[in-house]
Amino acid sequence: MQEESDPGVLAASLAAGLGRGLAGDREMFLSLLVEALQPALGERLRVQRSGWLRRDGPIRRLEIDLDTQRFALEVGKAGALTATLQRVVRGIALRPNR
Repeated sequence: MQEESDPGVLAASLAAGLGRGLAGDREMFLSLLVEALQPALGERLRVQRSGWLRRDGPIRRLEIDLDTQRFALEVGKAGALTATLQRVVRGIALRPNR
């Protein structure tokens, strides 16, 4: 059984709650998710942006690396969000689950 303080459980709970409240505004949802997770995850959270000024451009991908698992949330070409979970064994990432 996972603890509530586990970062993976925290991220899933936060994403579910934010997703319900911000279902129509994808960019706002992703920005708030990054702001909420950054203090807790630090270097484990990677954010990829698009555009000329990538620092302030729209978020294209979020990735959370928890050593044995890697969570990703990616914006597709049509704007739909795709979540993946990848298991990492001895430094090798296995096939992702969508």
